[in-house]
Order: sequence, then C-alpha cells, then structure tokens
Amino acid sequence: KRPKGILELYAGIGVAMFGSMPSVGLYFGIYSFCKKTFNEWDPAASEQRQTLYIALSAAIGNTIASASRVPYEVVKQKLQTGVYASMGDVMRDISFRTLFPVGGIAS
Repeated sequence: KRPKGILELYAGIGVAMFGSMPSVGLYFGIYSFCKKTFNEWDPAASEQRQTLYIALSAAIGNTIASASRVPYEVVKQKLQTGVYASMGDVMRDISFRTLFPVGGIAS
C-alpha cells in the first residue's frame, strides 16, 4: 500500500499529465480539421453558418477526445482511490474491460 498523508492528494498525477496532453492535441487537431472542412464544403454560406460550423467542429473534436481520455481517467481514479497501489499493479491488471468499464457509476 501507498503511504497516507499529503502525498495522497497527488496520487495519479503522473497518469493525469500523461493522459491529458494527447487528448487535448487530438481535440484541437480534429476541431481545426472539421472547421476547415465545413468552411470548404460550402464556401458561399460559410460566413452565415460560421457559428454552426464552430459548434459542430467542437462537438466532434470533444467526442473523439473524450473517448481517448476514458482509459487514463479510469487508471487515475483507481490510483486515487487505492484500487491500484502503483503503476505496476495497473500494468498487471490491464485489459480492454478494465480501461473501458461498463455499468455506470457503481461499477
């Protein structure tokens, strides 16, 4: 088990930093690509539909980036709650079912 105390506040911080950077990059890459594609799709109406294109691009980018964040969020939360004591425990227990749990809040 991990030692308790002030360090317990930072359990999972390495996983959080490691996992959030790629998903943020993925979000902005997809957002930019979608926005550019929508504007090129109908250039005559792009000025009138600019707000719609921004909203759709953000929704698509956020959906894909969120799906990429699920595994690291699961690992981070399990480290913070003490289900895993170390990254070694995580690596021994890693599977698709572990990283993408099914069943809602209680599982």
